[in-house]
Amino acid sequence: MDFRTAFLLVIWSGLSLLTVVKSAENLALSKPTNQSSTFTTYDSSKAVDGCARQQHLSDCCIHTDYQKDYTEVWWQVDLQQQSVLEYVSIIYRDEIDLQPQRLAGFELYLSNTSDWTSGMRCYKDNTPTESSMALFLSISCQNVARYVTIYNDRRIKTYPWYSDDAVLELCEVSVYGCTIGKYGNGNCNNDCLNCLGDKCHPTSGVCDVCDIGYYKNGANCILCPLGCVGNYCDRNSGYCLDCRDGYYGPLCSPCSTGCNRDTCNKTSGVCFQCDPGRYGDKCEQTCTPYCRDDLCIQSNGVCIGCKPGYYGDMCDYQCPANCRDFACLQANGKCDECIPGYYGERLTKPVRRTAETVFVIEQMVAVQVVRLTFMDSTVQRIVQTTARIDRACRIPAGVQNAFPVSMETNVWVFVAIVKTQAVTRTLEIV
Repeated sequence: MDFRTAFLLVIWSGLSLLTVVKSAENLALSKPTNQSSTFTTYDSSKAVDGCARQQHLSDCCIHTDYQKDYTEVWWQVDLQQQSVLEYVSIIYRDEIDLQPQRLAGFELYLSNTSDWTSGMRCYKDNTPTESSMALFLSISCQNVARYVTIYNDRRIKTYPWYSDDAVLELCEVSVYGCTIGKYGNGNCNNDCLNCLGDKCHPTSGVCDVCDIGYYKNGANCILCPLGCVGNYCDRNSGYCLDCRDGYYGPLCSPCSTGCNRDTCNKTSGVCFQCDPGRYGDKCEQTCTPYCRDDLCIQSNGVCIGCKPGYYGDMCDYQCPANCRDFACLQANGKCDECIPGYYGERLTKPVRRTAETVFVIEQMVAVQVVRLTFMDSTVQRIVQTTARIDRACRIPAGVQNAFPVSMETNVWVFVAIVKTQAVTRTLEIV
């Protein structure tokens, strides 16, 4: 590797490392370590001491034993508690041409015990050429673990340029992340919120899975809708598994306020019954103000009876003014009864008094005032006039039968006056 290539590689790697440092907290710094073997004094702790110099004599790097021709080798750090990991940064010794050959093909394992073989492999190097093998790496390795292990195997070489023996010369290993329940940008000071098992992304705080009673809304886990039975809902959609009484729909929205006792169909939201004064599927419409007791049919708003003085399906017509007590039938407006002096069922008219009636009244008044004894012919004329009124009007039979037929003239006149007064009180046009 020439000097220019090495210089550019260091610059690129340094920028990558800075990005990682800002993302979360280095959990590996000064933590307990172990390795498969040790060459002289270059023990495992030197990879987490904060010294990143890449020269052997700087005493900043570990070195496994290379004199016994090992075909397998490993180094391990104990983070001391389960943590949510984001990146692993590796700075390798960089002095002679052997370093790329020795690091190539390494593997990265995460585990919850020191037995890394029972853990999971989160990375394996497959760099195809020696010239492209970097000695400063930032590896995304997102999972939950307590132990991080770097392993290399030379029992089978993937590429012929790999070293024959398995050797590790790690100068600094940084594991970026936060302990479970924490996250932050450059630190782990913030608490994960509403995450299952308190596990969230160490930098963003986004939950992998929301806790029971919460669902994913963008980057946050928010409470399931209040209408969900037991506050249970789908953790991704927020749809309730079942709704409490008074709620409906996939998100258990409240039933309409017009629903009687706030109850409705849990699927459609249609009210089982409306409160007085309301109608419609969701009881969102108002009955007309003249429905009796504010009651109307839920499906169409037709009033169940009208208040006095009104008629029609919606009770929006006034009964005729000539109905007694303004009372009429809801269906057609016909009066239950007419006020005195009016007839008919709906459009009542006043009783008609004929000119002949006026003539009789005038004659009777004249007779009474002047107190004259009329000739039989005059009385007969009055009788004939009254008879015509009898035929044109419904005069009560009692009044007709009371008319005398054989009396003195002055008596005839008196009776005619009485009959005429009775006629004016009881006339009804046929």
